Amino acid sequence: MTCCREKGIDGCYECEKLDCCSKGFYSPDNDGANACKAQAMYIRKYFEKTQEVLGTSAEEGLKILENFKNT
Repeated sequence: MTCCREKGIDGCYECEKLDCCSKGFYSPDNDGANACKAQAMYIRKYFEKTQEVLGTSAEEGLKILENFKNT
């Protein structure tokens, strides 16, 4: 998040350099780097639709995601 603060953005999904980033979460030393990057790319691609579907309550959004996982 330090990088995001420096760039004045809310998250990595807003960064124009996300695809080639190897900082923080995306460090080659992080076993989950690709999963983290895929999630940020998903948010970038579907953010508005995701907000629309999940609503404004984190608890309700979690329930929707959990129900989706079980289908």
